[in-house]
Amino acid sequence: MFTVYVLYSPLHHKIYIGYTANLQQRLLAHQCAARGATGAGTRLCTGGMVFR
Repeated sequence: MFTVYVLYSPLHHKIYIGYTANLQQRLLAHQCAARGATGAGTRLCTGGMVFR
């Protein structure tokens, strides 16, 4: 089963939509990323938008 998730960056006013089979691992990967839309230094809020 896959989970669709929505991340929001209040700093950049951007929304990121993704999907994964392992939500906990994927969110950790977003937090540890060194660059990109969800990379290090980008504060993300999920806001409770998770669809399974």
